[in-house]
Amino acid sequence: MANYLSAQVESALPEWGRSLAAARKRRRWSQKNFANRLGVSISTIKRLEEGNSGVGIGVFASALWLLGLLDQTGTSFDIYHDNLGISIESESARGKGSADDF
Repeated sequence: MANYLSAQVESALPEWGRSLAAARKRRRWSQKNFANRLGVSISTIKRLEEGNSGVGIGVFASALWLLGLLDQTGTSFDIYHDNLGISIESESARGKGSADDF
């Protein structure tokens, strides 16, 4: 994997790939069928399911959508559940700086 990825990301990507592969198999879709539905090559599907970091986020998100799993990511990326960001924002509001200072 690329050296710019944290160890946590490096371990998460293959896990996500295995999850996508399992979801595809549950639907009894071959990799070829999945690739055709997504409009990508079979090699892209293989890389996606291996957790290759070079696969575009658009392909990943489209795969989630096609599998009916995109809605399950909703709260994962909800800014109202961003506890660290909320804490930092709260400190800034108390006069310790502003996010616009960057």
